[in-house]
Amino acid sequence: MRKLFNLAAFCVALALPVSAMADQPVYAVRILGVKVGEMKLASQENANSYSVAASFNTTGLAGALSRVYFNVTAQGGKSGDRFVPSRYTEQMDTGERVENGALTWQGGLPRRDGERFEDSNQLPAAQVRGAVDPMTGLFIVARDRPAEALCNIDQKIYDGERLTKIVFTKRETRGDAVICSGRFQRLAGYSQDDLENNAIFPLTVTYRPAGDQMQMTEVRVKTIYGDATLNRR
Repeated sequence: MRKLFNLAAFCVALALPVSAMADQPVYAVRILGVKVGEMKLASQENANSYSVAASFNTTGLAGALSRVYFNVTAQGGKSGDRFVPSRYTEQMDTGERVENGALTWQGGLPRRDGERFEDSNQLPAAQVRGAVDPMTGLFIVARDRPAEALCNIDQKIYDGERLTKIVFTKRETRGDAVICSGRFQRLAGYSQDDLENNAIFPLTVTYRPAGDQMQMTEVRVKTIYGDATLNRR
């Protein structure tokens, strides 16, 4: 489930509680067309900072067979469309074990903390510089913004072990919807086999009007488990 979150793609509370955050959409998560859970996304931003949190729980048959949940938070500063994370936290229960981890940025580089990272190596600073955490990466894609600001994302993402990238390479308009197409790409921290044979996953994100902004309503991504989707309720 961590891989699915990192492809979208997710303890310690934010400075603002989730209940106080302005935007709180809910997304149905499906794999191969079957709903496996729901993700709640809450966020607040202004000209200089942002706070965002997400939670996921399995539902229905998937929840009956295997209880999985995560809680993830991120916060940091921003300048225009540039996001600079300061702290990222995650708590995940895979049904077999509970893992906690945190990243704190100092001098533009993340410092790891938590049992999740005890048995893993950190990637070299030169590779992870400029990368954001998974929650910030998701927020960069999911946040409401004007139509002219869509489909221009090329962002590295680092979860403390693995480095990936989301890139949009094509923009399409269908009626009132804007569809951004590109890829989710593994860069480092994976096995050589994964990097040679399972490194690139096609990705499409659909935005629709909500007032004077465009709102993310659907994400489609091919994964090693099959097609995965997030649909805004």
